[in-house]
Amino acid sequence: MTVINAMKLCIGKEEAKKIVKKVDSNVNVEEIKLIYYPYLLLEFDHITKTFFGKKVICAFCFIEMINGVEGIGTPTPTEEIDVPKEKILKIRFNREDAIKKARSYILQAVMIKKRTLVMPEIILKKEELVYKPFWLLECFKKTKFHLILDGLSGGFQVVNL
Repeated sequence: MTVINAMKLCIGKEEAKKIVKKVDSNVNVEEIKLIYYPYLLLEFDHITKTFFGKKVICAFCFIEMINGVEGIGTPTPTEEIDVPKEKILKIRFNREDAIKKARSYILQAVMIKKRTLVMPEIILKKEELVYKPFWLLECFKKTKFHLILDGLSGGFQVVNL
């Protein structure tokens, strides 16, 4: 068992099955297991100089620590939980690259959204490794297939395993 800082699970096992059945009642969910996906949550201040002084805006960026996919988000409640090691996906993306990627992503978002020609200063305030719960479902409808269902939002997609 390993203690991790995980986002709080909002969608239970039975609810996950119901979400899939609601989309297609002919799908049989044969197996379902909970897995935890690693993310680096980074909090930045971006400081822009204006005619009226400095403007400071806080921004959050999540970097998925397997493939390095980035996204803007807001922190969600987390809790420390004890999880079997086999349910935790291994980190493959390194911390330094994640921070560089997040900084670049935030900078690009600020430059586009604010339509500014002045380069803002981006300061890393905080970083935290968090794990997001997902349900991995083995399903059957004519053939076997797998779905991954977000344990917070209920969104899902087909995955190749």
